[in-house]
Amino acid sequence: MFATYSSKIIALKNKGTNQTQKFHFETLYESKGLEEIKLFLLKNIDQIIEQNWGKFSKEFIVQHILKAQIVKLVRDKNEIIALAAASNKKIFNLNILYLEFTVINQDYQGYNLSTILNAQIIIEQYLKGFFKRRFHALDIVTITRNLRVLGALSHFASYIYPDPKEFENAGKIKPSNERTWKIVNEILRISWNPNRKLLKEGNVLIGSYENTPWLIQHNIQKHYKTSVKDLGEKYLDLKKFADKEFIVHVRYNILSILKYFFWTFYKILSSYKDA
Repeated sequence: MFATYSSKIIALKNKGTNQTQKFHFETLYESKGLEEIKLFLLKNIDQIIEQNWGKFSKEFIVQHILKAQIVKLVRDKNEIIALAAASNKKIFNLNILYLEFTVINQDYQGYNLSTILNAQIIIEQYLKGFFKRRFHALDIVTITRNLRVLGALSHFASYIYPDPKEFENAGKIKPSNERTWKIVNEILRISWNPNRKLLKEGNVLIGSYENTPWLIQHNIQKHYKTSVKDLGEKYLDLKKFADKEFIVHVRYNILSILKYFFWTFYKILSSYKDA
């Protein structure tokens, strides 16, 4: 049984500056505490989210924050510097973990916070439904044009589409398989805007930013993995700042979980060595 609230202090090393810093990680599941933090996020949305990304529509905020079943926060002292929200969805008798939203304060890039936040959510949900799924992999879906999110999810995945490795090997990717295509189309159908166009090659979603073009960040996205960067540039037209993003379908199995635990152990150990 998972508690409705958990808290821990984690020391992380910035891969750019090699400085180690301690952060306060908090997790809130459906409870009175989660509802209170949602109200706090809404009241302070400009300070927490909009200064790092831009002003969102009311529909987006309601869909991705108010309806979230899981919220993770990272604080530096009392300031919220990162958050991730997620929900569980039932689709075709499958329990799908939907990663609603992840935002990191620009001043705290380099600490792998996006990777850690999303991986924590995935692992907790994987373990929570382990026996119910009869040891099968957990299906995860998210909509993003952020290369850091795509790279972070691919890091431990047993399956991912679109797959940066496939693009690296072949220079293109095959259209999504029928299972993935069926899942992502249903995600689109129940989304805040089901009328957007979806392309089968790459699961490229078009039209999300029609009413909020300022949310498309006008800076060239970079990623340390060339395969991730090149995939984004080809299918999302990132250099043209096009209104395109991926619907990413990921699966995590027991090997994915073990990879994350070893990676986390190494990160924490290296942080303490350099502290």
